[in-house]
Parts: sequence; C-alpha cells; structure tokens
Amino acid sequence: MDETFTSNLGESCAAGVDIIPHVEEHLTALDATNLLFSQRRTYDIIDWHLNETLANRKPSQLLMIIAGEGGVGKSKTIQTITQNFYHRGVAHMLVKGAYTGIAASIIDGKTLHVIAQISILSLMKSR
Repeated sequence: MDETFTSNLGESCAAGVDIIPHVEEHLTALDATNLLFSQRRTYDIIDWHLNETLANRKPSQLLMIIAGEGGVGKSKTIQTITQNFYHRGVAHMLVKGAYTGIAASIIDGKTLHVIAQISILSLMKSR
C-alpha cells in the first residue's frame, strides 16, 4: 500500500510526490475604500502620481516597493492599483515586478530579472 501524508496546506498525497500550492490565476481587486490603512496609503500615493501624470504635470518617475510578510495583502493592494490603471485606460503605464515567478504570476507581473533584462544564464557562467 502506498504511503500518504498531509502537507501543511492540508493536501493529501502519496509519499515522494511534490506538492505544488494552488496559485490563484488572478486575484480580484478590492474597492479602494475597503483597503486597510497602509494599503490605502500605498494606493493613494500611486493614484495621486497617476492623476499628476495624466494631468500632464510631469512628476518624477515613481518607483515603489510594497514590502511585507506573506498574507498581509500586498497582492490585493497591487491588484486594486492595477484595476485603477485599467479603468482609466492606462494599464500600459504600470510595471509590476516580483522576486519570484510565482509572486509575479499572482500579480500578473514579471520577475525583476526580466524587467532588468538580466540573464540568469550569464550570471551562472560568470562564476
């Protein structure tokens, strides 16, 4: 009989089989008024910058890192920001990056290596 075990995600599988966590293909955005204080502050900074840009006031480029532990709502915040850009018809102006491929796929973004056009193979060869 095959051995089975339960992962910390509550999934049961046969021993020796990799467990891949289920990743939501796309998160649903919140209404901005439902964001928590720090999430709303982040949203408001980006929304202000977008308003300034669309009004042709030419603010300097905004580069923002949204940091925090897993589960604090970074992806929900980013999805709400993304929805704002889509509703205004300027989604092409938003670049979203993440450290890992899974994190990038959750926010419908790219890894930082891709954004910076850094080849992982060239990094490995230089060692």
